Amino acid sequence: MGEPTAAEAATSERDVLLATKLNVPGLRPDLVPRPRLAQRLDEGGRRGLVLACAPAGYGKTVLLAAGQSNQAIASQLVVTLDTVKKHVSHVLGKLGAANRTEAVARARELSLIP
Repeated sequence: MGEPTAAEAATSERDVLLATKLNVPGLRPDLVPRPRLAQRLDEGGRRGLVLACAPAGYGKTVLLAAGQSNQAIASQLVVTLDTVKKHVSHVLGKLGAANRTEAVARARELSLIP
């Protein structure tokens, strides 16, 4: 049969790429539950089109509230440790908190997290 032509190779590469984009990934076992979001989505689904988004930093704030270390957050969010440190610093600044405990208390006070 011989070597595939350039066009055949390109088609094969596109097929492989397309196949990876059409598979729905499974749920991660360490998924952070968002019951209020799920409830609102369920309610909205009965009314028609709903656009839902979490505020920036919500996931990181929830992980902070759960007492996760920077390294654990980095692993769960699949980002670098430096990225997490930067995000934590931004969360503290936005909430006007001096430390994680104050940030979590302020976020709960503002109903940003459960």
